[in-house]
Parts: sequence; structure tokens; C-alpha cells
Amino acid sequence: MKETTLAFILTFLIHILLFLIPIKNIVPDKNTEVYSTKVSKTSLQFTLKKDSKKTGITHDQRGIAGSAFKKKSFPGDRKEALLFKFSEPIYPKKALNYDLEGKVTARVNINKKGFVTKVKILKSSSHYVLDKSFTKALYTTYQFKPRRVMGKNMSSKLTLSYDFKL
Repeated sequence: MKETTLAFILTFLIHILLFLIPIKNIVPDKNTEVYSTKVSKTSLQFTLKKDSKKTGITHDQRGIAGSAFKKKSFPGDRKEALLFKFSEPIYPKKALNYDLEGKVTARVNINKKGFVTKVKILKSSSHYVLDKSFTKALYTTYQFKPRRVMGKNMSSKLTLSYDFKL
């Protein structure tokens, strides 16, 4: 009992001393209002920052939360689709028999899942069977990692070519 009384008196004295020590004046800026009150012999002052738009964000924080610091990309974003897996087109039997060669260039539409949805031949090999073999391979065996913007997969277009040589 004696120890608790002594601890109570000691804390009471510390609180009185802290209350009697004068608080330093804070110089307000234009966004700050100063409120003061007089309690016995000491004066108590505190400051409160104004919030002009009532958003819950103070004036200093508004620049950080603004549009100037929005993320423009995420890790793993891709500017264009990447070839993920494929197998070479089958060399048609007719082309082998007649020793047909050529280079096929095609424009490919890729959906959000990475599959080919449309093929347009930009430059033909001058042999229909070679062009058909390449387009069939694009539809059936080519798979891509789709273009990704802000973490979302997007459809895209790519230009691919294949050179048929014996």
C-alpha cells in the first residue's frame, strides 16, 4: 500500500510539472489556424490545419495523391505479344514434288488469351500451297503471351514471316 501511494504521488507531481512548463509557440502558416486558451497561470496553444476541399487529405498530401504520380505500367507489362510456343509449318507434299520455295509474310491478330484469330497474307510466296500451310500452322500451333497493359491482357497484331526452303 505504501508503494502504490508513493507511485501515485510521484506521477501526480510529474503531471503538475509538465503542466506548468510553458509550451513553445508554433508559428502558423497560411493553411493553419491557431487556437489558444488560458488555464490558470499557463496558456495552452494548439494548431489545426485547414482542409479546403474536405477530402480528408491535407494540403501537403494532395500532390502525392494527385494524377501526377499515377502508375503508368506494372511489372510484367508487354508492349507487344511474345511468341510462346509453335511448331514449324508442314512442307506440303505438292511443294516438295515440284521443288517450290518462297517466303510468306502475314499479319496476325492475337486475342486476349494469346491465340491467333485472323491471318492476312501481306506478301505471298507466289505458291498457294505454301501460303495455306503457313496460315494453317498459325491457327493451329502458334500460341502467344498477349500484350499486357496495366496488368490486363489486350488483343494485338503482329507481322510474322516464314521462309520455305528445301
